Amino acid sequence: MIHNSFLGFFMFRRIANTAQVVWFAIKFAATIIAGWLVVVALVWVFQQPVVTELKQSSLFVWDILARLETAVKIAGGLFLTTWVLGFLDQFIFRGSLKKRLGFVSRGPFSLISWVSSHFVHSDKTHLMNNTKTLLLFATIAILIVPSFGLILPLFFWMLIVQGAGVWIFGGKHRNHIGASGLVMGFYSFDVLHGILALGWETAVALLLLYFYGKIIYINLRHTPPTTSGAGHLWGFISGIVAAYLISPFGPLFPL
Repeated sequence: MIHNSFLGFFMFRRIANTAQVVWFAIKFAATIIAGWLVVVALVWVFQQPVVTELKQSSLFVWDILARLETAVKIAGGLFLTTWVLGFLDQFIFRGSLKKRLGFVSRGPFSLISWVSSHFVHSDKTHLMNNTKTLLLFATIAILIVPSFGLILPLFFWMLIVQGAGVWIFGGKHRNHIGASGLVMGFYSFDVLHGILALGWETAVALLLLYFYGKIIYINLRHTPPTTSGAGHLWGFISGIVAAYLISPFGPLFPL
């Protein structure tokens, strides 16, 4: 009798745990689908004749709307990439993607992991904490960058500086994952470039300093053992380097 009761309790717990995992997977997938639908809807809006006519009304309006459309596409791509990889890692690969796609400092250098490490996270909490600020700061960067042609160089130089810094100073054979470096990089770029621009971008930079400055400082100053301090620091430095490169006295500033 006791054996049957124990077996029944064990089966109940197993079914309950399985149901919990399935429900968690459904919510995770629903978030991805909802995000994808939002991106598709926004892109559809920008393709409507009314918006096209607005773009043709003046060069200034065209620039603003084109930047907004680009920001939606890039932010949507960042969201879908990080969340789809998070779903696959948690429910399909059982955590192995973190090892496969992570960037190992002072280990064999991999161009794939140099990029992919920014889009895999330890768990959903880690993913959610990075997603909001990543999308916000990346969108602002696209809106304030002086020229469309500088968007790709901005990403490129941030990845170069972060990758080199983390590989050299990130500890021996330590696996680095997460978008925190990109978050720090976009933040420092937005603030420094906004201040140097001496226009409406400066107001944006001051708002970012007011609302996020303390949080960014804490994340730079205090990093738990499980957090990549090198990723935070060199991400922040990468944004400063990118801001200098496209500043009026930098080599990439559009003439």
